[in-house]
Amino acid sequence: MIAKNTFRFLAELEQNNNKVWFDAHRPAYEAAKENALEFCAAMIKEGIRKTRCRYCNAGTQAMCVSHK
Repeated sequence: MIAKNTFRFLAELEQNNNKVWFDAHRPAYEAAKENALEFCAAMIKEGIRKTRCRYCNAGTQAMCVSHK
């Protein structure tokens, strides 16, 4: 899940898109970046899990080559 702090950081960045502000808020940027990366990794993992063979959990198709 994307955290409220990540959305807050992005909203503040939209209003203060300059190097001085960004440098002062670098820790918030790092936290937002990490949160976004974790969210993307979880979405990718969930997508891969849902595309495994329903019979043997192999491959990346709805049904692996052996079960077609």
